[in-house]
Amino acid sequence: MATHSFKTQKVFLVFASSVILLLSNAAVAQGSFPANADLLQPYSFNLQSVLHRFGKAPYTYQVTLGSLPPGLTMSQSGMITGTPTTIGIYPFTVRVTDSSTPPLQETFNYLIKVVMGLDMYGGLTAAPVPGCAQTGYFQVMKVNIANPPSQRWVLATPKCNAFYQRAVYDADRSFILQQIMQERYNNSTSLWAFHSLERMGGWGFNSIDIYYSLYMLPVGTLDNIPPATIQVPFALYYSALKDVLYNYQELGLPEPVKDICAGFDSNGYHGYCSNMVDVFDPKWQTGNNAELINQEQLFTSGGFATDPWITAVSLGDSDFVFALKGNGAGTYPHAGMMVATVNFQYSGYQDDTLHSKVAWVTYLQNKYGNIAALNASWNTGGFYTTFGDAGGFGTGTGVLDEDGRHTAWFGSDYYNQSGMNSNLEADLDAFLYQFTVQVYGVQASTVKGYDQNHLDLCGSFGGVGEYGTRTPVLQGLKDSGCSILGGNWNSYYPAIGLHGNQVEYDTTGLPAIIWYGITAQADSDESNYPQNGAAFANYATQGLRGQQYATDQQTIFGATGSNGDYYILGTSFWSLTDNTSEGTNWGLISFSDNAYDGRCAVIQQSKDQYGFPCGGELANYGDFLDSVTQIHSSITMQLFQAITQ
Repeated sequence: MATHSFKTQKVFLVFASSVILLLSNAAVAQGSFPANADLLQPYSFNLQSVLHRFGKAPYTYQVTLGSLPPGLTMSQSGMITGTPTTIGIYPFTVRVTDSSTPPLQETFNYLIKVVMGLDMYGGLTAAPVPGCAQTGYFQVMKVNIANPPSQRWVLATPKCNAFYQRAVYDADRSFILQQIMQERYNNSTSLWAFHSLERMGGWGFNSIDIYYSLYMLPVGTLDNIPPATIQVPFALYYSALKDVLYNYQELGLPEPVKDICAGFDSNGYHGYCSNMVDVFDPKWQTGNNAELINQEQLFTSGGFATDPWITAVSLGDSDFVFALKGNGAGTYPHAGMMVATVNFQYSGYQDDTLHSKVAWVTYLQNKYGNIAALNASWNTGGFYTTFGDAGGFGTGTGVLDEDGRHTAWFGSDYYNQSGMNSNLEADLDAFLYQFTVQVYGVQASTVKGYDQNHLDLCGSFGGVGEYGTRTPVLQGLKDSGCSILGGNWNSYYPAIGLHGNQVEYDTTGLPAIIWYGITAQADSDESNYPQNGAAFANYATQGLRGQQYATDQQTIFGATGSNGDYYILGTSFWSLTDNTSEGTNWGLISFSDNAYDGRCAVIQQSKDQYGFPCGGELANYGDFLDSVTQIHSSITMQLFQAITQ
């Protein structure tokens, strides 16, 4: 297969299909017919290139019915030129006269379709970003818009054209049934990736987010994996947060970095805890150095620093520092309070010190100077005798020994710190800022030491339902050098999602890309697990799922900060396929590789529009994707209008 960029896939992003038709007299003319015209781009086509089977060349041409697209004209010699100004389908009739004596004439019907043109990275060629100077890489820019008078943050492609991200997470075949892979693709991941990218483009998705199959990427990678045949931009997954816990040997570490979640006694935190990396461990920086080398060596073209296809470097999955994601609502405790009450020693490790607990105590010692000052500030009644260890975790009188049992000044509310001494709470907030900078500042500085060209994306934050993120975390993200924040959404209560994201923008001034997931559990191949639908975003049918998706995408596109700035750069959809490990209908396609379009994820077997087999489900599932495709096309036009008016 030949390699295709977005330039050759543009029709799939805005229109369902593009067919150039000769409407009559097909038997008397052959050859190429007028091609698609890109909106606001120079166009030319010579009707003399059409081979007419009558009379004598040369021919003269005259439009007798219909019209050319606005902005295009045709000369008597049949040369169509100009710059089309309006999207649409334009049929027209031409009378062709030959050079015989007397002259012969025939009438031919043609059609020109004006489409939104895309550069090779998916940027709108009709919407160059004002003030953008090409750097060869994606950029974020804040531009003035006229309607309404305000400013909008926008991604600019390496060609400096506007790009509204519609990415897909977890673009991987892992959950596709092995039998389907064998029957439809002869177990070829490359062929599956081609078909997946083809379908994604048809639905209006234009990029890949993290947790991708390497076969989906537009660049060659190790193990002789070639660039994908259809090329789309992607967010580079810099996975240090995960790897220092679970793949530490690949980083050359002698043991994993500790997980704060594992260190509480009966007095400490006992709510949900996915992972909290001990980022003050020296192995955190060592692991980052090794992660950078591994990422650099992954790409056979010579590293990633000069790769134009990267939209941003995604600095890890925030699930591995999960307590930073929220503001107390739901299952997001205060990370500082967790550190202050966790054990400072972990058995079974060569290095048994929990370095984040030590960093917390060091912060306090530097601030207060002596233990008496701390006791007075926290109103402990003089309990602590030292900043360090004095009798052991949970029993001693040192600050390092604290396990949360002193509710008189700590309280017991890990989420909102009710009942906590106000000075202690202020100290925890100050340390929370330091912890955030240690998480993201270390990653950002490590990457920037090698790669000065790409944006850094940090997130996602706001937690499930987007109830917001603690202010010290937001300040830490900004000061760490993040270029873009990842936010979340709430389909049941969009006003909550809007508010949470707005506060995050107001605090940081950083544009955002929104993590988005939505399910129709009962109308999917995961219907046996009715309780596993998306929190705040599960609907009865695929049709309702599509309607809500469209409503949400429009709301997200129109979100503003308190100052009126449009700060959303796009969304990332979780995920390409349904997730059999979670039993959740996250996907655009089922685990039988059928699109939820009302035609493929059904019982009847057939072929999809690309000629691949589909169908064979246990039930007929509804149509999610037509609504998805339509809203994507609509937002493309809205972005064009915002940039150009």
